[in-house]
Amino acid sequence: MATSKDEDVLNTIFNPLFPIGSDCPRLAENDGGQELNADFELIEKAKELETAGVKKAENGDFNGALECFNKSIEAVPLRASGYNNRAQLYRLMGKYMYFIIPSRPAITSTKCPTVV
Repeated sequence: MATSKDEDVLNTIFNPLFPIGSDCPRLAENDGGQELNADFELIEKAKELETAGVKKAENGDFNGALECFNKSIEAVPLRASGYNNRAQLYRLMGKYMYFIIPSRPAITSTKCPTVV
């Protein structure tokens, strides 16, 4: 668990335009994983899809990997890992603008506004 000082440092890093020590809402202790509100089976399915997507990407099947990551995101939309894996795949494909815009739902689902 992060201390309030840790949260202030992270807030300064992720929100450089905010005044230091600004009143950014703090996450509750149990609020760290919004994915926990999802069905356990859906989370496991999302993890399996991501694993399959990573393996496909490693074998050069970028379209198959993208399909797996998209299905993972559809299964549990608040699970940031799927967005991250898809963003990394877009980076590998050289589609740099694609990995910024589709990741916005994961970025903007936090309670504290960030400058992205």
